[in-house]
Amino acid sequence: MFPAILMGAMAGMQVLGGVMQYQQQKAAGKAAVKAAKYEQLLANNRATSMEVQAGQERATAQRSMLGERQQGALISGRARALAAASGASLSSPSVIKALADIGSIEDYRVGTVRQGGEQQAINLEYGAKLERAGGKNALETARFQRDLGTAQAQAGLVNMGASLIGSGAGMYAKYGSGGPK
Repeated sequence: MFPAILMGAMAGMQVLGGVMQYQQQKAAGKAAVKAAKYEQLLANNRATSMEVQAGQERATAQRSMLGERQQGALISGRARALAAASGASLSSPSVIKALADIGSIEDYRVGTVRQGGEQQAINLEYGAKLERAGGKNALETARFQRDLGTAQAQAGLVNMGASLIGSGAGMYAKYGSGGPK
């Protein structure tokens, strides 16, 4: 009779331990998901900041382009003034070529500034997409791990129940339907 009581107590402790492990696994899963949601929030905030910075890069490039246009106009005006001061005609081929070269250089510099600002903005926007995707991935991974851990803990409870039923069948076979004698 004493071994049966001892085995029953051990079985009860096993069940209690399994239930506690299951509850701990669920709590750990909830905590991991909560942490991942916070990480996703931070990633979204970083992404929003990067998108704002991309707009600022475009605006800075536009201001720089205006500066390049103004500088080109000043250089072109100075070239005209120097040509006129030297007595050359503004319609002479050498003056026209010099003014055309100044205009080409101005266009090149404006295009370079525009392209640089746009490329920086594109890089920031792409980085923002990566940040958002990383936050979403962290949350999905945490949810998957939570569900996997819960399933494993449930399977452990089922296996423990099957093992207890199996050991109980052995006791039944040993002592018969009337219990210990």
